[in-house]
Amino acid sequence: MHWLEEPEFLGLPYFDPLAKLVASLEGLDGISGEDRTFLEGRAASLARDYDRLDFVLPFGMTHGDAGIGNILRHRDGHAVLIDLDGFVLAPREWDLIQTAIFYDRYGWHTKAEYAEFVHRYGFGLMNWPGYETLAGLRELMMVAWLGHQVTTRRELRSCRTVLVLVPVAFALPACGRFAFPPVPDGKPAELPRSQTATTWGDGTGGRLDLKPDGTFTADDVCGDYDISAYGPENEPRSGSGTWDDDDLKGQSSVTVSFEADYVSSTYWALRDGKTLKLWTYVGDPDEGHSLCILTLR
Repeated sequence: MHWLEEPEFLGLPYFDPLAKLVASLEGLDGISGEDRTFLEGRAASLARDYDRLDFVLPFGMTHGDAGIGNILRHRDGHAVLIDLDGFVLAPREWDLIQTAIFYDRYGWHTKAEYAEFVHRYGFGLMNWPGYETLAGLRELMMVAWLGHQVTTRRELRSCRTVLVLVPVAFALPACGRFAFPPVPDGKPAELPRSQTATTWGDGTGGRLDLKPDGTFTADDVCGDYDISAYGPENEPRSGSGTWDDDDLKGQSSVTVSFEADYVSSTYWALRDGKTLKLWTYVGDPDEGHSLCILTLR
């Protein structure tokens, strides 16, 4: 995408991360004056550093929120970018920062995975002098986003020390300001394909039969069938299609794709004692939507 020319008809806007951050902080309610002063001071410091950056990659089309969570794998194997509401014109370094900090600061990518990413892209952002500034800016934007998820009924205590001591993506949860959506009991599990290819049930009569040949049949089974749908499109479905499995850092996932309309859902594997589970959120987890949990039939 970075090497494509912008079609004139798109009229993409220019991305200003500083303006976006300032607006996000201004709309952040429920924090103390002391915390607001700290966050705004951090933003001002990063703004000064950002204005002095010397970008080395070409300016042009960027996704705006480029991370592994916004990439889906099509049934034929090619990658599909989703969540394009932040599609803008910006320094290309901005699209590389999430993958870098997910590896460098949070450990969500392995060293080998990040090295492969750098090799394929052809540029190592962490070796660029502006890396720390972009990383700090991106993390502060993550903190602001998390802050907007907080309900006003939650008691707030000072987060400044926590922001220094732990990765900022986890700063607000550590301060008791943000509750992540619940996940089922169990630990991430790697399941061989031979163990995954069996019949699963959702506890309410729904049934998912994953066959060894990569096909499946579903009978009124739950799932997250449309990432942007919060109504009927996320109701249990019946039909048939193909399925595939994948392993990411010690946890298997299974994606089913219905042949009739290309609707799909991805489930993650857990092991709870002797019980194996496949699970997913139904709808947007930030909006309090339910869980879909499949167990062996």
